[in-house]
Amino acid sequence: MYPDTVNSSVMVEEPGNLCCSKKKILFVDPDITSYYLVSEILTEYGIEIMSAKSGLEAIRLFRENPHIDCLITEIKVPGLDGFGILRATREMNPSIVVIAQTAYVHDNMKQQCLMAGFNEYISKPLDLELFTGIIKEYIVKPLDKN
Repeated sequence: MYPDTVNSSVMVEEPGNLCCSKKKILFVDPDITSYYLVSEILTEYGIEIMSAKSGLEAIRLFRENPHIDCLITEIKVPGLDGFGILRATREMNPSIVVIAQTAYVHDNMKQQCLMAGFNEYISKPLDLELFTGIIKEYIVKPLDKN
């Protein structure tokens, strides 16, 4: 039997229960290991992930799937770099969330990405806590408002 006193414990949110509708993210990176890591995280939140290994493939998928909610791209990808992907996708959807996730790091890469219009910048190796926080901020929390 449960005690008569009220338990004031904090409710723990399960990642899979945070989303009330399926969101889609397009992940652009030729590195399959990065895809598997990100895919594992995103599926815990009920987010559908599509992938592209090149910039041109990413643009094609984006055109064919207008309901993509977010794009995560490596800066160095074959065919069209992350900056070109950013420009092309923003022409089609100016409000799309675009996140740079890259191993290509130099002194001012983060500043370059943010100045170019990326919503966020994440360097590799992936900081799981930072990545999860960004996903919650841009994808999961907007769902709570609907």
